[in-house]
Amino acid sequence: MSLSNEIIYSNISLCKDIDVYKFDITLSRRLKSKNSQGKLKLVPLIASLYNFARMILFLLYHRKSICYFTPPQSAYGYLRLVPGMLLSKIFGSRLIVHMHGAKFISYLERSHKLVRKVILWSLKYVDDFIVLGDSLKDSHSKIISANKIRVCENGVLDPEYKGDKINDEKVNVLFLSNLMKDKGIFEFLDAVEKLDDNMFNFDIAGAIETSNNKHINERLNKLGSKINYHGVVSGEKKARLFENADIFVLPSYDEGQPLSILEAYSYKCAVLVTDVGGVCDIFKDGINGRFIKVGSSSSIVSSIKNMTKTEIEIFGNVNLQSYYAKFTEQALVKRILKILVD
Repeated sequence: MSLSNEIIYSNISLCKDIDVYKFDITLSRRLKSKNSQGKLKLVPLIASLYNFARMILFLLYHRKSICYFTPPQSAYGYLRLVPGMLLSKIFGSRLIVHMHGAKFISYLERSHKLVRKVILWSLKYVDDFIVLGDSLKDSHSKIISANKIRVCENGVLDPEYKGDKINDEKVNVLFLSNLMKDKGIFEFLDAVEKLDDNMFNFDIAGAIETSNNKHINERLNKLGSKINYHGVVSGEKKARLFENADIFVLPSYDEGQPLSILEAYSYKCAVLVTDVGGVCDIFKDGINGRFIKVGSSSSIVSSIKNMTKTEIEIFGNVNLQSYYAKFTEQALVKRILKILVD
């Protein structure tokens, strides 16, 4: 979510006829497991409250502004923003909520009845509710009027390198995401163990989930030279991994609209991904790559083994065309601006 926010903020800030003010009330940027998300800690809470106070002062002096919120998916995370949302309406602002994910309704349904009631009540005051794809528009129409829901697909930065793929004899397979249970890391490692490293190279990059740190490191060590673990990557190193990859694998249990898939498109990778959340809005089986089954290492194994180099090339070309047609940084900003100035 933060990458999309940064793209939107940095580009809209350059618009001469729009004044942009940002208030970051994020409680933490550390990687958390799904179970620990939503828990509060004192120092981040104080920083969040400070920025919230600044936002109130802004609203006092800038009435009838456009207030654009990008809340977390958890019900309690969303609840934390409700006072700011309501204040923006009291001061005559237009309220826009941009949901970067597909699990909000699921979290809402599992939340305390009172929390759920407050959130549903607050949604009545939202002017525009942005989701990432048409499939999510349908599901969110259960909690907010369909005529308030707007669709805005994600976009990513232009690739740093645009050279041809390295013509190795082996097929290069990349897992680039947080190494979390819910991202399917264990299924991917199981698949690597079953695949022939004389035919495939395996690269893994991303932060390791704290709650599974020991277990994941043990698995990485067990696989030894069969994999290349690069840790957390960004910039040139991240670009090089994508540039070198033939197949990008994301076996997640749930997703909104993964930026990593769009990044893989921009680097001409074939993609293997689970059919979860809003993935179906940006990925078609047999066109952009192959769907794999959730929680199934054997599905990953068979999909990698059965994808020919000709198919990899075809998928890669289609994905690169898809990126330039719809998922560039400029395309994202154009979609957002259309909603903001509508």
